[in-house]
Amino acid sequence: ISHDNAPAIRQAMDQLMARTFRRIVLMSLLTVPPWEHRIAIAREHLLASGVPEHDIAVVTCRHDRIAAHDAAC
Repeated sequence: ISHDNAPAIRQAMDQLMARTFRRIVLMSLLTVPPWEHRIAIAREHLLASGVPEHDIAVVTCRHDRIAAHDAAC
């Protein structure tokens, strides 16, 4: 998600949950909460939708897909 569009972010998270993904990695350029606005929206929506906090990882990186994969495994 590359834009801060709250409805689209929530819809993307709904799609992940509909596909029964169990662990979700959110990648951020910032190291501490509130992270980036779009990451905060995604995280809050996942939590409000019943995804346990321990199943949501926020990884700080510069779009490092390998780090995201390693965090999810």
